[in-house]
Amino acid sequence: MTGRPYGWADYGLIPNPGFQTYLSSGINVRWEFLNFDFRPEMVLAQNSGFTTGLEGMSNSQIKDRFFFWNWGDFPERFGKGWYYSPWWGQSKLTFQYGAFEIGAATENIWWGPGQFNSLTFSNNAQGFPHLTFNTTKPAKTFLGNFEGQLIMGRLENSGISPLKTKN
Repeated sequence: MTGRPYGWADYGLIPNPGFQTYLSSGINVRWEFLNFDFRPEMVLAQNSGFTTGLEGMSNSQIKDRFFFWNWGDFPERFGKGWYYSPWWGQSKLTFQYGAFEIGAATENIWWGPGQFNSLTFSNNAQGFPHLTFNTTKPAKTFLGNFEGQLIMGRLENSGISPLKTKN
């Protein structure tokens, strides 16, 4: 048995022991071809300490473990003390014309045929800032109906170092 917290499909929550909450609320404004959704999110977590398995390792060993063994951004702990993360959440500003929409968003994207899972993008984690050009319903053309989405965005790491810091 271990006291190490694990998390899967936690959306924006972090794997940590102690109190944790996710808050979100928003508004939607539509006017002619303009669509504005403002739905910010906030995560507040106690982020209590736990045994990570890194205590006996030097910073050099930790660096090797996280920078050479892993190809992802998986911090053991999200800093020391309380964790507070406000975010734009499921917000977007788009312009619609017929079946087409263009704009900027931080909302989650769901790509895939599954009802309970996706193939590429999902709501397993927070959304990321992106530009989008997509259809909102099937676009009818002389060749048939088409749906699609083009996105452009950039993912950033957490910025949290796995290296030990002095208390």
